[in-house]
Amino acid sequence: MTTTERQRRPSFDDATVALFKRFDAMRGRSRGSEEFKRGVRELARRLNLVPEFWTGNSVLDRAGTCHPEGYIANDDWRRCRDVRLALLDAMVRKTP
Repeated sequence: MTTTERQRRPSFDDATVALFKRFDAMRGRSRGSEEFKRGVRELARRLNLVPEFWTGNSVLDRAGTCHPEGYIANDDWRRCRDVRLALLDAMVRKTP
């Protein structure tokens, strides 16, 4: 791995990865709960994605963009998607 690759790969503390894993595993109605909503906000805060949160995007989103091209929400979705993929990679690397 080159120095540039190391610089580009974000790092996450164990608590953030665990929080992501916990809330990413939630399905269906539980995603409408207050607990889930608090988790989404906490992840946005920990990951420095609060502006993206306010355009309706989250690292917990699995679907693609839902706005026409050119909307800022699409850029925010892409940013969240990049962080989501890095978190999924971090989960795999931290699994024994």
